[in-house]
Amino acid sequence: MLLFYDDDTGPEWHYNGLPTPTTMEEYELFSKEALDMVTSTVSPSEGWTTLSNNNGVNIQEKPVDGSDITTVKISITLKNVSLEEIIKCIHSPTFDERKQLYDKLIDHKVTKQVTPDIVVTRSRFSTPFPVTDREFLTMRSIRRFDDGSCVIAVRSLNDIGVQFDEENFVRAIGRSDIYIFPVKGTNDVGIIDVSHVNPMGWIPNFVINSYKEEAANYLIKMQEVYGNE
Repeated sequence: MLLFYDDDTGPEWHYNGLPTPTTMEEYELFSKEALDMVTSTVSPSEGWTTLSNNNGVNIQEKPVDGSDITTVKISITLKNVSLEEIIKCIHSPTFDERKQLYDKLIDHKVTKQVTPDIVVTRSRFSTPFPVTDREFLTMRSIRRFDDGSCVIAVRSLNDIGVQFDEENFVRAIGRSDIYIFPVKGTNDVGIIDVSHVNPMGWIPNFVINSYKEEAANYLIKMQEVYGNE
């Protein structure tokens, strides 16, 4: 299944094929469809190849039809952390909260607060020279369950109010399906993150390969930042 649409660019704020919600109802429908898919994405174990399994962090990849870039799946258990802090720093972090987890983050801001559960954010990241820096415009939505667990869907989208900055950034396309759950009888929190990134434009293989190697870094840093002794 293709995780993204074609790469054709429309106006200076628009990728053809990406959703372009404008009303509350359209955002809620986009969010529901994305969240409905999370469980089916994070659950299957077939078809994954293990890249590494060290220090409690399991990184796997799976080919994606029509893309040279694989989907990456990360599984980790964070020890002695606050479930609510972990949920917030993934779903609706401030710049300072996100910067603690991503060294290459240049800027992060909420561009639209649709509902408490649905936010639109723009994040900008530095890249190695001579690659143009990347930015992501994504909807981040959450669904909570009675057992304390939740699913978070992160999806690229178009927004006429957030134009491309083609002189300084290439707008990449991303998708993440994230399952967060409390580990019974402990203060630990489990996370499964399945992500696929289309960097758009030119980008060398060494940058793509480094993404795979560094994919779990933000979760490892989460343990350092939010872990309680």
